[in-house]
Amino acid sequence: HLKILEFGEEKIDSIQETGFIKLIKTYVWKTTAVKGRFYCKEANTGQLDITGPAVIEDSIIRGRAVVNGPITVKNTTFIENLEITGENAYFYESTVNSVFMFRPKDYQGKLTLEAHDNTFLKGSVIFESGEGEVILKDGSKIRGAVVNGKLINEAPEKNKTLSLPSK
Repeated sequence: HLKILEFGEEKIDSIQETGFIKLIKTYVWKTTAVKGRFYCKEANTGQLDITGPAVIEDSIIRGRAVVNGPITVKNTTFIENLEITGENAYFYESTVNSVFMFRPKDYQGKLTLEAHDNTFLKGSVIFESGEGEVILKDGSKIRGAVVNGKLINEAPEKNKTLSLPSK
């Protein structure tokens, strides 16, 4: 049975826990390390080290982030680089530095990073094991390169002029 632990609006030096860990409006000075499920909203942490699925919303990650598992990110800024060992990563309205994606053990398929809703990938996306795709949607952009993978841009600039249908 999975231990559920929720941290609220408080300042903590570091967190090292196993189970389903939730951070809600929590400020962590140094490292947040979790083995299990991780959810945070309106949190601010230094380094992040997650083994398990992660959902991160409305947060700031100040240090290097490592996630071994699927990750979904909404309205969050990663100041340092992000390393993901997982099949898929989903970003919505977020800003990310460089991303390194690694293939999970026993997984043979391609790795996918999807950027939605004006997500800005400031650095490069590097697929360490090759066979990756970066999919840009809804105005999302990448400043760096896609290494060992391909870029699929489904986020064309909106037409600057609005054409009205003629009567």
